[in-house]
Amino acid sequence: MRSVSRRWCVLALAVSLAGCHRVELKTHLPKGPEVHEQLLSYWLFGIIGEHEVDLDSVCPMGVASWRAESVAWVDILTLGVYTPRKVVVECAGVKK
Repeated sequence: MRSVSRRWCVLALAVSLAGCHRVELKTHLPKGPEVHEQLLSYWLFGIIGEHEVDLDSVCPMGVASWRAESVAWVDILTLGVYTPRKVVVECAGVKK
C-alpha cells in the first residue's frame, strides 16, 4: 500500500511541474505574413538568464503580436536546471 501512495505523490509532482507558461501581447496592427521565432536559454527555473529582443529590428513595419512561452517538457527532463523559453513575434502587415 505504501508504494501506491508513493507513486501517486510522484505522479502529482510530475503533473504540477508540467504546467505551461505563456505571456502574449497583441497590438492594434493587422498581422502580416512574417513570423519570427527565437529560443532563449534560461537556467534554474528561469532565475538565471537575461535576454532582449529588439522588436524594431525584427519587424521594421511594426509588431502585430508577440508571445513568450515555456518549453515544459525540457523543464521536466532537466528538473528545472535548463528552462528555455520560445519567443514568437508576428510582424504587422502595414506601416506603424
